[in-house]
Amino acid sequence: MKRFVTTTTLIALLGAPSASAQQSYVDVADDARVAVLNISVENLDDKDVYDVGGREIGEVEVVLGSDERTPTAIVIDFNDHIVEHDRIVQIADTALESDRLVIRLDQEALQELERYDERSQRGLASSLNQACFGLLEKKKGRTTWRPFF
Repeated sequence: MKRFVTTTTLIALLGAPSASAQQSYVDVADDARVAVLNISVENLDDKDVYDVGGREIGEVEVVLGSDERTPTAIVIDFNDHIVEHDRIVQIADTALESDRLVIRLDQEALQELERYDERSQRGLASSLNQACFGLLEKKKGRTTWRPFF
């Protein structure tokens, strides 16, 4: 009975929406177009990123979207002195100016951007499965599954 209650509680906590819930994204196909920037995902990937003052501040790591054909955000690998960790930037906050990708956010806004965690983009199903039934462990280069019960 205790195991059932614990599992049920865990499901409720994982499935419950929260005010700080992160949006779910998927990687966008290289041949998709970013209409507002008039550029393909392939050409946007690895593009240098600049602030409004013309200073290079990072590089596009990944293009994300609500599905594989609809780009809505980019992951920026910021230079270390700008922002720690990769961050998710909405495409609406960028512009292409003279073939340069410019982020129209100030330093404070950059610090508040959602951190990109590649593992969190795998979806709730994997997390829920592991939480309810077991845990994947990586030891000595091998991944094994350890059941909770």
